[in-house]
Amino acid sequence: MDRIDKAVLALAAALLIYELFTPPVVGMANNGDFGKMIARFNLGAPFENEFKYATTKYNFDSKYHYESGIYSSELILVYAALGLNRLIARDGLVDIRAIGAIHSALFLFTLYLLTPVLLEMAIRVRAALWGLILLVFCDLAYTLYFNSFYMDAAAFLFLALAVVMYVRAVRHPGTANALGFVAACILLITTKSQHCLLALPLGVFVIWKGGTIWPASVSVRIGGGRSCLYGAGNDRKNNRTQ
Repeated sequence: MDRIDKAVLALAAALLIYELFTPPVVGMANNGDFGKMIARFNLGAPFENEFKYATTKYNFDSKYHYESGIYSSELILVYAALGLNRLIARDGLVDIRAIGAIHSALFLFTLYLLTPVLLEMAIRVRAALWGLILLVFCDLAYTLYFNSFYMDAAAFLFLALAVVMYVRAVRHPGTANALGFVAACILLITTKSQHCLLALPLGVFVIWKGGTIWPASVSVRIGGGRSCLYGAGNDRKNNRTQ
């Protein structure tokens, strides 16, 4: 990273701190979805407040408990947020900014992973791209979701991570980048049941673009596998025509 990249990451962090962590604390009102993630931990807030404002403090009480039967990759981030809150909370309550910090850290990590790719570009182009990224994705229209237990926050973050890992894998083919892209896609697909529909197109995309993101040795195997499937299909066609 050079000074531009460091300045961008510092500015992104400063924007997130100002938007999400300094008073007055902002967040998303709960439309009933928060319980799908946090009620299994006996965590909640007075139900009557959900129709008044975005709650920023949640407490543990067995009356909030229920098993939604819904599992999401957002739960990974919720577990991390509860662990962080346990380290810093003094009143036994869970501050919404704990999950905001975890979401923000993942967002900044994604920006950090993007820096080597943009570093190869001309300074003017790179500065323009960074400016556009900060202008769009550090806006409250996106970051407001960070201070919430919505599964859509994880979907946005894992989608961004998948895009960045794919760009890294195309520019610098390697096992780590390729596996990172696949892992990010899996995390994206498992954020919500509706997103499971992405499994088929993403699977086809990974196979189709396998030669551009995997190391040469793996690409040969993928190409060989596709050739075998193509050849087997032709053999079946030929057998039917004889």
